[in-house]
Amino acid sequence: MALATPCGVAAIAKVRVSGPRTKELVQEIFGKKEWGARHVYHSSFRNRQGERLDEVCWFYFEGEHSYTGEDSLEIDCHGNPLIVQKILEDLEFRACRLAEPGEFTRRAFLNHKIDLCQAEAVLDLIHANNEEALALASQQLSGKLSRKVSELSERLLRLLASVEMTIDFPSEMDDEPKDANHIREAIGQFLEDIRSLQAMQRDSERLKRGTKVVLIGEPNVGKSSLFNCLLRQERALVNAEAGTTRDFISASWICSGYVLELCDTAGLRHPESDLERQGIEKSITLLKEADLALWVVDPHVLEKFSIQTLQTHIDLKRVIRVENKSDLGTADMPRAENGLRTVSVSAKTGMGIDVLCLLLVEKIRVLSVHCVPSYGINERHASVFRRVEQVLASSLVRMDSADLAVECMASDLRLALEILGEITNPYDQEAILDRLFAQFCIGK
Repeated sequence: MALATPCGVAAIAKVRVSGPRTKELVQEIFGKKEWGARHVYHSSFRNRQGERLDEVCWFYFEGEHSYTGEDSLEIDCHGNPLIVQKILEDLEFRACRLAEPGEFTRRAFLNHKIDLCQAEAVLDLIHANNEEALALASQQLSGKLSRKVSELSERLLRLLASVEMTIDFPSEMDDEPKDANHIREAIGQFLEDIRSLQAMQRDSERLKRGTKVVLIGEPNVGKSSLFNCLLRQERALVNAEAGTTRDFISASWICSGYVLELCDTAGLRHPESDLERQGIEKSITLLKEADLALWVVDPHVLEKFSIQTLQTHIDLKRVIRVENKSDLGTADMPRAENGLRTVSVSAKTGMGIDVLCLLLVEKIRVLSVHCVPSYGINERHASVFRRVEQVLASSLVRMDSADLAVECMASDLRLALEILGEITNPYDQEAILDRLFAQFCIGK
């Protein structure tokens, strides 16, 4: 049992119960001998002493038609936390126990109502913070990735069958390709497809966490001031001394409905200490990982960090040049154009911040159009694909270097097929399921 709606005062609260004693529980609580499944009923909820706790609506679901694959009961009571607590306490007295995080979805997986990809999609659907992430999670929940994995498995299976037929019945394979070139070509195409799926991980993660925007630039150009200005709170320390920021600071920021991960970084210059060097290295790493970057400059000071250096770490199409300190007047320094979108702002007065936000939203929309993946690939999926790639790529190398017989591919194909199956039905279930469902809330 568990509360399936958020804690706190609300109009309605939903309590869920699942397990083999659910039907018996309905008879005890509501005093009914017969009722229809998937119908709504209005009854008084009475505790074991016969005291009425609330007027509730309840639904009963038979095992094969329920979310968990077990007999289930959902009770909609009034959303007073005291009422909810009394109902949960009464259910506990009736030998129910509180569900663990994600246990309802876990049972749905164990009872083959959904596969592991779909279970992960439930979590993604709950936490989606933009329309693109919501659509991707919905597709995943409908089984889109599962079907793709099934298609890949079928291709490997056909290839394995072809190899084994060649081994067992060589005289009957007149219409089947028997040479190693066919195997190499088929595996090569398979590896291309696997790699393209792996490449979707970054965009998938971006949709889940929000767009990562990194503030980059030399010391004392006002990155931390701009960071605070955008967040509208003092998150980063600001000081006239150069190099105040030694480590990065990140915060969630909502810009015109888009959830962004905003990162303030250490200023780029020749480091004066080992600590500053580490901070600058981290800045470069974050820049490489960024979806978008705000290249913050002081137009009143000659720049030392060149645009050529910048574009070695990030595509300039993902960069906005932010000329800070516009409140100090017009700058006489030359501007580095190079096709960069440029905006003048003042982190001190807020001048130009609205224009910067419009440019950011424009960049995010372009990013969304071109970078919405076909499948929601997470780190676990990508790890499985990498292992499959390693097995098959290694086999191709050994075939080419040692001129191994086609028959030697059979064991590698079987291993690759077994590894690929872990995406929807992992071999080491307990460890993976414990890690996955620990992220769920209780009641889901």
